[in-house]
Amino acid sequence: MQMELETEAAERGEELATTPHESTSDLVEGTQSFQMLPENVLLQDNLNSKKNCLTEHELMAKLQPCVNYELKAKDILQVLQKDLDVLDLKISMYIAACNAGHLKPFPEHIVEASFEGLQCLLLLNSQIPPLALLRKNLEEDSDDINKHVISVIHWLLRLPGPRYVDVRPQEFPEILQKVESFQPYEILPNYIFRAMVNKTSPNHLQWMATKEKLMAGKSELETKFAFYCGEVEQLHSLTSVGLYPFQKINGPKGFGVYLTNNLKSCLDNSSPKWVWGKSVFGVELQTAIIVEFIVNHPDVICYTDADTGNESAESQENKYYCVTDTHLIQLRYLLIYAKTPSKLKPEKILSAKHSSIGSIFTFNRAFVLAGYILASYLILTSYKFNPKYKGLTSLLTSIKSIKPFN
Repeated sequence: MQMELETEAAERGEELATTPHESTSDLVEGTQSFQMLPENVLLQDNLNSKKNCLTEHELMAKLQPCVNYELKAKDILQVLQKDLDVLDLKISMYIAACNAGHLKPFPEHIVEASFEGLQCLLLLNSQIPPLALLRKNLEEDSDDINKHVISVIHWLLRLPGPRYVDVRPQEFPEILQKVESFQPYEILPNYIFRAMVNKTSPNHLQWMATKEKLMAGKSELETKFAFYCGEVEQLHSLTSVGLYPFQKINGPKGFGVYLTNNLKSCLDNSSPKWVWGKSVFGVELQTAIIVEFIVNHPDVICYTDADTGNESAESQENKYYCVTDTHLIQLRYLLIYAKTPSKLKPEKILSAKHSSIGSIFTFNRAFVLAGYILASYLILTSYKFNPKYKGLTSLLTSIKSIKPFN
């Protein structure tokens, strides 16, 4: 049975590998094949691997060497110098997907898509340094850089998908009010990222084809914005390959992707998850997504709480949408809620390496300066209330000439 599953997975991988799509760089391995790791194969491999657990050394030996390290390191450094936050977000989404065992796409050019391969990545993930420290190491061409880490981060950067731009907090209300009947008293996120769609991605091309088909039929094109309860571990897949059928659920109106204009309801169905412990955003995040979707299409069903018998005074304006065709949906914004904020800041990371010697000199300087001030105060006090100490004027002058060492 296991051999049949592996053969089936291999055949599916070959088929996907021959599917044409945008190639971003000749140096990028693994981005031209989006083999989905079958859940049944992953489960079976998990059961088999528990009988033959590998050591850390054996797991690391399964990783492929980093090819074109210098060029990849240069690419990563350019991103770190320009927009560290976006790369931090990508790594956090990737690690959350790894932790949940739902890593799609999988970096098959780095390690085999299997349970053992996932264990290799989990071990490697623990060796990814805080990004401010990685930037410093790359700028100094340090020997402390793990080349396998460079392979993984470069792969993440080259995945096809939207480009993210962080939104200023002043713009949060305007963005959230794109959703119909959004209530201003609802909790604002800590961060919002705008998704700049890759116009050559398959998901966007299918979206455009659907729009053209509707307009060709002389139908008015109507789109709306809504919230989708995309959990943290789903975001790596969702932003890289789109809303695939595995993210549909069987709800009140059948099998489909369910959207709503109620942010609270959305967050209630998106539980906080522990992510990357070295992220500047936080170690426990809760996420939601704002999507744009085509409303006037037969594959979209709109309903309210009254239709399901759950109406209340507070839910009169709540609307829900069941979308059975994922090509009708486009990602627009990511909402990030930091449930457990990060205590690790880039400034602290960079100064940690030099704190031992630097703190000694800082303390000595402060000690000498404090002693000088105290001595001056005592002498001035003695001079004021004891006239017989007038001869100390020259001593005071000499003390004032003393300067703490630099």
